[in-house]
Amino acid sequence: MTQLTVRGFDRILERELKKLAKEMGGSLSQAAVELMRRGAGLAPQRGMPPRIGTAIDRFVGTLSREDAAALEKAVEQFETIDPALWQ
Repeated sequence: MTQLTVRGFDRILERELKKLAKEMGGSLSQAAVELMRRGAGLAPQRGMPPRIGTAIDRFVGTLSREDAAALEKAVEQFETIDPALWQ
């Protein structure tokens, strides 16, 4: 297995790394590898789905103008902010 020395951890990153190691019940090294895997999209993050990556690239730009307009109209209601929810 390859080894890597990483320098330059700030205190915030160090604290989060120690926190993850404790949660995992593992070492700082294992936690660092886990964080790197997550950052590279090789492992899902807690409570988050795996990265999409390029999986949807084939759909970009495939809507016709009519379909795009219909989609915009369909989601228009979600653009409105309900002031009662922000009190």
